Parts: sequence; C-alpha cells; structure tokens
Amino acid sequence: TYRARLVVGEWSSEVPFEVLADPRSSATQEDLEAQFDFVLGVRDRLTEIHEAIAGLRRARGDLEALETRVGKDDAKDGEDAAHPELAAAVSTLLADLDSIEKALYQTQNQSPQDPLNFPVRLNDKLGALLRLASIGENRPTDSMVQVRDQLEAAVNEQLNRLSDLWRDRLPEINRLAREAEIPAVRPPAPPED
Repeated sequence: TYRARLVVGEWSSEVPFEVLADPRSSATQEDLEAQFDFVLGVRDRLTEIHEAIAGLRRARGDLEALETRVGKDDAKDGEDAAHPELAAAVSTLLADLDSIEKALYQTQNQSPQDPLNFPVRLNDKLGALLRLASIGENRPTDSMVQVRDQLEAAVNEQLNRLSDLWRDRLPEINRLAREAEIPAVRPPAPPED
C-alpha cells in the first residue's frame, strides 16, 4: 500500500492506493519478485564491472605517466631504461590490465555499429541478459539463470585477477618507485556503498 499526497499552497490531500498487477498477466507475485531480484542482481553486477573498469582506467593513467617518468618511452620492455626493474614491472602490469579490461569490455566500440564489427564482451552479455529478463512479467527462465551463473563465473575470474594485481603487484611497483624516488601510483578508491 502506498500513499499519494497532493499539496497546493496550504491545502493538502492524502489518499492511500495499491498497485495492482495487470489482470491479463498470469504472473504470480512470486514470479514478479523473482524477476525483480534477478534484474537487480544483474544490474548490480554490471555496475560492479563498470566501476572496476573506471578504477582500472584511472590507475592505467597513473601507470602510463610513471612509465614515461622511468624512461620507458625510449626503451624496449624496460631494457636501457633508467630503472629497468620498475619499467618492466609497469609494462607487465599495463599488459595485464589491458587483458582484463578487454575481457570485461569491448574497448574497440566507437559507434553504434561497432558491436556488429567486434566481439561482445562480458558486460555486453550481461546487458543483453538484463534486457531479456526485463521483458514481460515472468520469472527468469532456467536458461537465463544458467547463463547468468556462467557469466558471473567469468566476471569473477577477471575481477579476482584485478584484485590480485592491486593487492600483489601495485604495491611492488610503488615500492620500486619510492626507492627510485619517483612519485608512486595510487590504487583506485573502492566504490562507495
């Protein structure tokens, strides 16, 4: 039960009302709740992916700037760089970040036509699943649940890889940068709840 209030100047009126299901629909309340929970779960997962990509891109900018500062521009894979160990670590981390981003998100999309030209990635697949699950008033099918579970496993693999990089490799790069007296790279801030 909801309440609606109309206020005009000093006068107001409030009435209770109830949202009723479409009488033409055979969906039960449990079906609608299952659909709602499924759609929100997929939406939240997409948000998590996009926040991870945004953090990855912020850190990549810092890493690319650090790569320039250590003289990587004129060196091949850290060879002949002013700080070869640091240059190699940055180069390797950038390659790993690129791999994770490309698994989660199609980085070549520039126009609405591009999804036809380049393979869809995990966020695209979850988005398509979200759109399908939102159609009509039905609980998600068993196949939708199976696809979601498969996609979630693939997303978890990439997000865990990313988390491992932030935990294990970025501190080492920052340590090497400190020792070389080069400004360090900050990890992305965790998303706010």
